Order: sequence, then C-alpha cells, then structure tokens
Amino acid sequence: MKELIEKITSKVGITPEQATNTINAVAEYVKDKLPVPFHKAIDSALNGESLGDGIKAQIEGLGGNILETAEELKGKAEEFGENLKDKLSGLFGGDKK
Repeated sequence: MKELIEKITSKVGITPEQATNTINAVAEYVKDKLPVPFHKAIDSALNGESLGDGIKAQIEGLGGNILETAEELKGKAEEFGENLKDKLSGLFGGDKK
C-alpha cells in the first residue's frame, strides 16, 4: 500500500495519514459492494499485487473448500447408507446388528 500512499500524497497533496485513511475508506466502500470472497483480492490490489492474482487465489481456495466438503459429504452419505441398510435388513428379517 506504500506505493499507493506515495502516489496519492504526491498527486493530491495530502499527508500520508490522510491518504491511508482515504484508501481505507474507499476499500471499505468497495468491499461493501462485493461478496466477501473478493475482499482479500481488494486488499491484495491495494497492496500493489495483481487484482487478477488475488481473485484467482480466492477462486482456487473456494474450489479446495468445495472438494473437501464434497468428500466429507460423500463419507457421511456412505455411512448413512450403511446404517440404513443394517436397520432395514433387521426390520425385514435379515441379520440384526
């Protein structure tokens, strides 16, 4: 963010503290208009990183979370299916467990 602060102070003629406060206010405003997953991308852009890289990292992070959640749900569904099978088997005269 140092680069942005320097650019604002030289172009607008305000103190670094005023520039920092301005950047933070604009960042807060923009974040209020975007979904939470994009907030880190905004922070990255304000710190001189590529906005595209920040968004790409967020999307990759979401993808990882989706895969982990899917695997967890798969395991729970399999467990539920086995429990249901055991109970139905006992209900209809099969081996009781």
